[in-house]
Amino acid sequence: QRAILSFSLWSNIEFLFQENRHGYIKCLDCLRSITFTWIVGQNVVGHLAFYDKELRATPSQISLSSSALSSLIPIYTYIFISGLTVSYAFIRANPSPQIIKRPITWLVFYFHRWIRLTSALMVFIGFFDAYGKYIQGPYDALTGYSMVTQTDQCTYWKDIIHVSNFVAVDEMCYLPAWHLAVDFQFTLVAPLFLIAFYYSAKMGTTLAVIASLAGSGFTIYFFLKNNILHSAFTGDHVFDDKLVELILSKPWNQMAPYMIGMIVGYFLAEKAGSRRIIHPVASAIIWVIVSVLAVSALIRAVWCICLAWIIVSTEMKWAGPIGHFMEHPFWRPFGKLSYCAFIVHHMAVYFLFNMEEQAPRYVSFWHEYFHYTVPIVIYSYFVAFFLSLIVEIPMIRLNKMLLDKFIPASKIEDKEDISESEKESEEDSDSLKEESEKSEKNQKSKRKPVDERSVEDQGENDIMDPFEAYLTTPNEDPFFAFNKKYAAILNEFQDQFDILSCDMVDFFENSKQKEEEFVRKMNLCKTLQKAISKHNPDWLFNIVPTGSSVTGLATANSDLDVAIHIPQAALIVEQRCKGKKIDAEEKKIMWREIDHRFGPLCAVVKEWAASTKVKNPKDGGFNSYALVLLVIHFLQCGTFPPVLPNLQFLYRDKNFIAMSEKDFPARLDFGAALPFPLPKIQKNEAPIARLFLEFLNYYSEFNFDKFYISIKHGKTKIRERSASETVQNENRKQVYIEDPFDSHNPGRTVRSLKNIQKIMRETMDKFDPVKFEKENPHKEKSDYQFPTLGSILKMEALSATVTVETEEEENVLPRTSASSV
Repeated sequence: QRAILSFSLWSNIEFLFQENRHGYIKCLDCLRSITFTWIVGQNVVGHLAFYDKELRATPSQISLSSSALSSLIPIYTYIFISGLTVSYAFIRANPSPQIIKRPITWLVFYFHRWIRLTSALMVFIGFFDAYGKYIQGPYDALTGYSMVTQTDQCTYWKDIIHVSNFVAVDEMCYLPAWHLAVDFQFTLVAPLFLIAFYYSAKMGTTLAVIASLAGSGFTIYFFLKNNILHSAFTGDHVFDDKLVELILSKPWNQMAPYMIGMIVGYFLAEKAGSRRIIHPVASAIIWVIVSVLAVSALIRAVWCICLAWIIVSTEMKWAGPIGHFMEHPFWRPFGKLSYCAFIVHHMAVYFLFNMEEQAPRYVSFWHEYFHYTVPIVIYSYFVAFFLSLIVEIPMIRLNKMLLDKFIPASKIEDKEDISESEKESEEDSDSLKEESEKSEKNQKSKRKPVDERSVEDQGENDIMDPFEAYLTTPNEDPFFAFNKKYAAILNEFQDQFDILSCDMVDFFENSKQKEEEFVRKMNLCKTLQKAISKHNPDWLFNIVPTGSSVTGLATANSDLDVAIHIPQAALIVEQRCKGKKIDAEEKKIMWREIDHRFGPLCAVVKEWAASTKVKNPKDGGFNSYALVLLVIHFLQCGTFPPVLPNLQFLYRDKNFIAMSEKDFPARLDFGAALPFPLPKIQKNEAPIARLFLEFLNYYSEFNFDKFYISIKHGKTKIRERSASETVQNENRKQVYIEDPFDSHNPGRTVRSLKNIQKIMRETMDKFDPVKFEKENPHKEKSDYQFPTLGSILKMEALSATVTVETEEEENVLPRTSASSV
């Protein structure tokens, strides 16, 4: 069924116009569209110049056309974009080292790129071979350059394996194919540079620069060896064909644009979500300089530097009106169709030229542009629209479907969604497979509802399946990866982990809100209610304290959150919703009463996050409420057995906290007893220090770009498959956490996710003596010191500081419920 739906015209059309997923570089759609138009104009001038001696003999009379539309700049632009997108997608995916070391990762990388380049190309070459020979007219008669000569050369296999750039121009089946051959040949060597960038920015940049210089050296050598050739198209097809055959079509000639693109892609991926300030005047000056350089650019490196500034400034929001223009949704479908349009345009040029009663001739730049270039662009996009719907998009979806089926996501995913964890040895892969099958079975099976009777019937020795009993769905891969990596450390430093856990409990007890502070806050609520009632005696309302002050998670410096409950407003809203029940804060019970480790773990996570700027909502970090939700989700789904249950599903029919409009409590009873005891499961005995380390491991590899967290449903969900309008509206946010009580996203403040995950990994390294030895080769293992609570809570952000942004701040205070309207 999924395979058939991949060819659905309706969904494929929707794909062309839908908003791109988070992390997509929007300005590339504009660049691709403009570059494609440029290439069409270049080919038009080139074809007209084949027989127009005046165009060849006096290029100074058509300087604008000959210098702009006969240059090689658009070819380099496409290659630059290709290198940028490859490195950007890989670095943003942030794969684990285990993933990179597995050969299957790179086999999938190659297959993904090959199917992306080849499917639409080969289908259209088949169409071209069958019908191209029938395109004949005055242009063919005058030039003798018929498409029949090209179709006779079609052997297909050279284009399938992408080696058509190593044959003579006269032997090429379809000329645009050599561009794609160069692109795929760069794909073959790309992993060397991607791995270098992954481990070290300096190493990756150095290798890219060396490769660029080597490619430029080869190009200079071949130009010197063939000194009759020009560095741009001249209009003489004999010399132009030799230029393509000997120099342009070879990968080393385009090595510099590709490598500079990879460097820029790495930079953008590392700075994803951040935005540094640059003065508008400075930005304007740079734009003027770049514009002058771009107009006069004859060197590939200069043009690539101009492209780099255009893309980086637009992505970092320095470009002002130019950036808004380039990121406008208008370019979206044209950018997505530009690949198929590029494939089609060569045949469209011949088709239009041969439609005339007389062979076309060059008159002027504007005549050439509006009379030939614009119509060919329109024809190309028209045919590309159907080629993309019928071939390109379905093949992309089938490719993903086949990878998901035959290469499970727990082992590897494609380059844009690389799996979060991987197993290295065959022994562990066998046990992982068994656990994965068990997990999958639990997820797919229809769970029996856990109710009061089933718990009462449970004997003292009857232990239920943990996740089935707690109504949560496990995310076990990070847990098994953690056990494999830290098993030896946990055994060696067991006493230190126990001591650290005790210190964490003491920290929570010493820093939590005192009873007298709690009483003072409650009195403040009463004072506020009396003050309002004094001036408005007819108002019926309640001041209800909420947040950490009443959930038991408040520290000495915590603020007081209050909600104003107006019964009449709630009734009016309910009436306007046509009797639909409005969910209230029915099930906000004190998580701290479920497990004693929850409170200390939240306190340690929030204090650690504050010291490292991970908790810094104004500058792109998490807010306090989101961090607590992350802890809850981790204790529900990220550790085994689960520590916390899904209370909203477990007690869905037990409204044990009075929340009616008639009898609203003056203070929420967060310590209310459970309607019936929790199901008996295998107890998680992990000390708090281990849970803290597991927490860091879980979220340091969590793919927030693909998944979002649902506390209400006790599991992770795929963002792009969600039917929720709220989730879809938040697709540009780096993190989506589904609030368990209303529809907002507490993680919407995060704009520096990659840096946050890097900080988590740096904190984990403090627990790893092997890492210590590698970073300090002059020291002995005995010099390693196990981290203390003070060293953890007073950490600085190390090398991965959370980047400060200046976007318009959103309201980051956690909401309480719909009943607080």
